[in-house]
Amino acid sequence: MKNRVCFIVCWYGKLPNYFKLWEYSCSKNSMIDFLIFTDQDYQSIYKNINVIHMDLNNISGLISHKLNLDVSIERPYKFCDFRPAYGVIFEDYIRQYDFWGHCDTDQVFGNIMDFLNDEILSKYDRVNHLGHFCLYKNNTLMNNLYKQDGAVFNYREVFLSNCNYAFDEITGIDMICKKNNISNYEIMDFADIDVKHRRYMLNNNINYKKQYFFYSDGKLYFKYYENDELKEKEIMYLHFQKKKPNIVIEDYDNSIYIGSIEYTDKENVQVNPEGNSVKEKFEVVFYYMKKVTDFFKCNKEQKKIWIKQKKRG
Repeated sequence: MKNRVCFIVCWYGKLPNYFKLWEYSCSKNSMIDFLIFTDQDYQSIYKNINVIHMDLNNISGLISHKLNLDVSIERPYKFCDFRPAYGVIFEDYIRQYDFWGHCDTDQVFGNIMDFLNDEILSKYDRVNHLGHFCLYKNNTLMNNLYKQDGAVFNYREVFLSNCNYAFDEITGIDMICKKNNISNYEIMDFADIDVKHRRYMLNNNINYKKQYFFYSDGKLYFKYYENDELKEKEIMYLHFQKKKPNIVIEDYDNSIYIGSIEYTDKENVQVNPEGNSVKEKFEVVFYYMKKVTDFFKCNKEQKKIWIKQKKRG
């Protein structure tokens, strides 16, 4: 691939139990670099993963300097709001790249280049639109796009607040992109796991009564039974958001079976239980009850943000 691509990750606080699997899946995408800014005592053994150690005060200072704003990050989750500005914030680290992007760590990458090539990157300014995987062309227009009008909230309001605005997604940079007619290429071959259910169910595609995920030799597959026949589809990545996986992998170079029960390198297709429609309906009810409870527990400023996003989103 002629275009050079990097993903930027800011991780502050203890590394999660799934981090090693995420890192391993990144390493298999050797044509893509991953830049990790962190306060943890961690080094990577993989050539395409570059760790930059910087504590929360120092990275807040860097952001303040690059954006010319008095920024103070108190909670790591706030980094999500700054993602559209990473092209400016980390410009000194990404000069050699044609595209920069951001991703989450609660995911497993398959072979990204099976879904992304130079033809696509040459034609589009942006790839995908969700916080867990998004790429921007590394140029003046795209790096400064966050400053333009179009979002529900202005970037200054977002960056100077400690509340969460999801500025990296639908009511933020996505609205700015649409208003400015930014060319965007969507890759839908990924698995976004539905947070409403315990069983691993796709939020963005069709689900089956029996299904699980399979990782082997740098490739990731969605496996499912249709009319008692086992079928598979290669996918770019699995995003198991907000789940706490039970990882019992002895050798990451083995094939890995992934589901809601466990992630294991022992051959076992029962890592994900069969679908139960009654149980799943109750899970949805409990999920929205919790959402309502969370809304009433949050502060007034956060309530106003969510209400305004719902009206405009």
